[in-house]
Amino acid sequence: MSRRVVRQSKFRHVFGQPVKADQMYEDIRVSKVTWDSSFCAVNPKFLAIIVESGGGGAFMVLPLAKTGRVDKNHPLVTGHTAPVLDIDWCPHNDNVIASASEDTTVMVWQIPDYVPVRSITEPVVTLEGHSKRVGIICWHPTARNVLLSAGCDNLVILWNVGTGEMLLALEDMHTDLIYNVGWNRNGSLLVTTCKDKKVRVIDPRKQTVVAEITKPHDGARPIRAIFMADGKIFTTGFSKMSERQLGLWDLERFAPHEGLRPVRAIFTREGHIFTTGFTRMSQRELGLWDPCRMVWLVEVGARRSPPAASPQKNFEEPIALQEMDTSNGVLLPFYDADSSIVYLCGKGDSSIRYFEITDEAPYVHYLNTYSSKEPQRGMGFMPKRG
Repeated sequence: MSRRVVRQSKFRHVFGQPVKADQMYEDIRVSKVTWDSSFCAVNPKFLAIIVESGGGGAFMVLPLAKTGRVDKNHPLVTGHTAPVLDIDWCPHNDNVIASASEDTTVMVWQIPDYVPVRSITEPVVTLEGHSKRVGIICWHPTARNVLLSAGCDNLVILWNVGTGEMLLALEDMHTDLIYNVGWNRNGSLLVTTCKDKKVRVIDPRKQTVVAEITKPHDGARPIRAIFMADGKIFTTGFSKMSERQLGLWDLERFAPHEGLRPVRAIFTREGHIFTTGFTRMSQRELGLWDPCRMVWLVEVGARRSPPAASPQKNFEEPIALQEMDTSNGVLLPFYDADSSIVYLCGKGDSSIRYFEITDEAPYVHYLNTYSSKEPQRGMGFMPKRG
């Protein structure tokens, strides 16, 4: 009987390729603000990019149907009195986009199907409730007109965009700067990463923390976390030695990345959480976490015994933890729930890595890498409708 040497996967030969020159946009002055957001957002109609602008913050909206060189006088979306830090298209209306700014406000805009002659300066609604700059916005995946914002006041607010009213404020849950916030697939839970080196799973309706990960990545750089479709959590972060890391975590056992640098976290289709972070040696890592069951650590070059069962959901150990490389760039995870593939991008990187998330050890499987000639300054993930 022959033994299988190569893991079978229908995504093993996934690869990326750049578009042709006539399908590119040129001469865009991308913002130079030092903030770890993606700086661009895309939907089936438009591409939005945060750009340099005098006298306040602005972003540019370009129709996907018209590519090529962008005129230096192209109309902008302006209205913020300070730099724009984050933008997000509404998943229920391709002509609606939200923006967050250093001026402590969130604005929601209606974008016409035609290219306007002048800059758009009047938002549909301005949301005011934060006392410090707002760096994160995220639309609810299933409920219309519900928008989440997170600011440097350590406050998470849910808004009714239709009325401009605050639905609820999640206070006293974060002790430091919030790095990222993500919904699970049906919008019943939130996953957040924070400068205090914790990843929290929050039930917004009950306004309670239902699970918590202490020190997923030991590095000082930001952590990212996302939910997988089955409830696990995938993280990226840094080790103490600035090695980038990834981890896969179970809601019962969680400790993603050891580095001091920030960790990022997002939900996946299965309800897992995907994180990026750093190791103690500053190598960048990615992680995948399971909030529903207890499993032991699977780590490159090391293996630990399964920890003793704990009645508390405190995420002591990841399902999988991998060190990737040494870099200062925060890894931003983008998750395709239909294929269960995570794409890892980093500002300043010239590559995008693909990983398949499965229920079989080692759970996080490297697929391929796309390499570009120029380093990335921003990235967006097109919905399947596009």
